[in-house]
Amino acid sequence: MVTLTGRLERRSEVDVAARAASGLDGVVAVVDQLSYGVDDTRPRPPGVEAEESVART
Repeated sequence: MVTLTGRLERRSEVDVAARAASGLDGVVAVVDQLSYGVDDTRPRPPGVEAEESVART
């Protein structure tokens, strides 16, 4: 089992990290405890700042 902790800049990077860890030889489970600064996985409504900070636990 692998536990990922820490903070990444973008939410999309969290998914990439979890998939990369799960693809390693010998890894049978991944516990994702990563957080991110910006949710870049969904479109922002007009007028919303690009640097909107979102925390994920």
